[in-house]
Formats: sequence, structure tokens, C-alpha cells
Amino acid sequence: NLSNSLSSTTGSVSSMLGSLDSSIENIANVTGSASSGLTGLQTALTNSAALLKESSEKLTAVATKISTDDSEGMAAVTNLLSEDSETISSFLSSPVKLDEKKIYPIENYGSAMTPFYSTLAIWVGAVVMAAMLKVTVADSTKKKLFHPKEYQLYIGRILLLIIIGFMQSALICLGDLFFLGIQCKHPVMFVLTGMFTSFVYVNLIFALASTFKHMGKALAVLLVILQIPGSSGTYPIEMMPEFFQRLHPLLPFSYSISAMRECIAGYYHHTYRSGLGKLLVFLLVALFIGLVLRPLLMNLNHLFDVRLAETDLMICETDSKGRDN
Repeated sequence: NLSNSLSSTTGSVSSMLGSLDSSIENIANVTGSASSGLTGLQTALTNSAALLKESSEKLTAVATKISTDDSEGMAAVTNLLSEDSETISSFLSSPVKLDEKKIYPIENYGSAMTPFYSTLAIWVGAVVMAAMLKVTVADSTKKKLFHPKEYQLYIGRILLLIIIGFMQSALICLGDLFFLGIQCKHPVMFVLTGMFTSFVYVNLIFALASTFKHMGKALAVLLVILQIPGSSGTYPIEMMPEFFQRLHPLLPFSYSISAMRECIAGYYHHTYRSGLGKLLVFLLVALFIGLVLRPLLMNLNHLFDVRLAETDLMICETDSKGRDN
């Protein structure tokens, strides 16, 4: 059938060439007294006829080869058409076979998303603690102490939140391991990483809340909104808008998630230590805000609290000297 089709095609091309030659002669006769533009048209048609003639010769040669029973071309076509249709379709659909070697395999989607949601839960737990528990020491309590310094009050107060944060993070990570049954290559380090993450987050959020009061708590909520798309916890950061790509190195979520991924899928060079090391930078920032910047802003915070209490939007209890309790 293929041979007959090629022969028919060759006959059609030859017939078309004859018609084209006749057309060229007619155009040549008509254009004897016409402008040079028609002469150019005749030249173009002559060239087209030459190309079609060459194509006709090639088609004739192919038809001759295929029509010869003992030719190699006919044997190749016959072998191809005699193959199983399923084999041919399978080859055409996937001509290349991939040999996959998983270096750090993840068993399921839940295990892959565990670092992000665990980190998010630890941060939210720290924000809730800062909102529910007092971050300052009341004057009545200060009177019972022997001339405490501000940094002593700060550290003594934050210790309570740190202990609660340790329990929260341990519960979250142990729940991931034993209740959800996630994949984890290094379970002990996974729990310790969660507790270290909580330690850093509690220090950072407590510093913001105690230094900037209500504005600091609002800033902690704003940070979690920015960190959800900017920490590459759900999608690679390269797929996010440029704004979040620039923000990515400045977010603590980025390094907590990276360290937890190492515990789940396996260590890759120094990525785990690098993540925890960069997370320490945020701890230093939190200590600077809480121990250095906070005493300098105490008067400003008190003025803000007094003005806020006057608006009746929030209740602010003060002692007889107008100081915040």
C-alpha cells in the first residue's frame, strides 16, 4: 500500500510538473510585452518547477526501492509494520527509559511537609504564650525581691516561657513521630532540633512583646504571615515572587525547616549545622532587643500604655504613681 501510494504521488507530481511547464509557457507568451515584473515571476515559477522535478525524482527512487521485494528498504518497512502495536506505542510514548536512584527519599507527602507545619506550630505556641502570660513583672512582686536589676527580671520571667516552650515543642515532635508516624532518619535529633527552635522563637517573641508591648505582639503575628510563603516550607523559594526570594534569608523559619529536613531525610554535608548556626543569629538579635534595647525604651512604652488606656480600647492597670503593673 505504501509503495502504491508513493507511485501515485509520483504520478501526481509529474502531472503537476506538466501543468506547471504549460503555465510557464503561457505566462511567457503573455508577458512578452509586459513589464519586467512579470519576467521575475516567470523566473520564480521556473525555479519552482525545477525544485518540484527534483522532488519527483526522489519520490520515484523511494517508490522503486520499496516496490522491490528484496530491497533493504522494503525489509525495514515490513519489520516495522509487523511489530506488535502495543510495543510500538509504548516506545513512541516513552522512547527514553529513566533509571532513578533516590539519594534522600521521602516516603510520603506528610513527612515532606512535617518540618514546615512543626515549625509553624512552635511559633504559634510561642505567640500564644506571649499573649496569655504576662511578659513583665508587677511592682508588687518587685517589692518582695532584693533590688532586682532589669536584666534579672527579664531572664527570670522568660525562664517560665522557655520551659513551657520546651514542653510544647517536645509534644509536637513526639506527636509527629509516634502519633502521625512520619519518616525520620534521626528521631532524637529531630526532637532536639524542635526544642532548640522553640528556645530561639520564645526568646525572639518575648523580646518583641516585652520591648514593644502590643506592637511587638502584632509584629510577631505579621512575621508568621510573611514566613509562610517566604520560608520555602511548601514550595521551592525559586517558585515564589522576587519579594519573598529576597526575604527568605532573613526569616528564622528558613533555617528551622532546613535543619528539620536533615533529620527526616538524612544529613547532607554541613546543612544541619549551618541551619542551627544561622538560627543562633536570631537568638543574639532577641537578646540584644530584650537586654539592651528594652531598658532604653521603657519610658516610651509607659507613655504609649498610658495613652492607650485613655482611649478605652484596652485596659491598662497602673499603680498609685501611674506606673504599669
